[in-house]
Amino acid sequence: MASRGKELAAIVNAESFCGLIIGGWEHRKWERPNGMIVYDYTPSSDIEVQLKIFLSRGDIDVVVINQPIADVVRHVIDAHTETVPIIVEIPPVGSPEEAFEAVERRAMEIANAEDSNVSS
Repeated sequence: MASRGKELAAIVNAESFCGLIIGGWEHRKWERPNGMIVYDYTPSSDIEVQLKIFLSRGDIDVVVINQPIADVVRHVIDAHTETVPIIVEIPPVGSPEEAFEAVERRAMEIANAEDSNVSS
């Protein structure tokens, strides 16, 4: 297996995109882009293509995606069985606290699935 990078990619709304940049994420726009801003008018096919590109790249270890956007491409996320890159669904800005609990539940589901795969 080829050595993987430690790159973070993002498919998020504009507010989350800005938050990632403020938090220190280095967005590359031209050479091997690592981010996509999704607007209300962004076609779901564009989101799906970009997610598949990020999941197939060897230099990306984490793909961050807003939960509502993830729901649009759920079939791609559910079909992704590799542990790397990991897909991290984050609630959009202004989400109620239940959205954060959903992230926690999903993380537990992934951890439990990996535990059962290891013991099999």
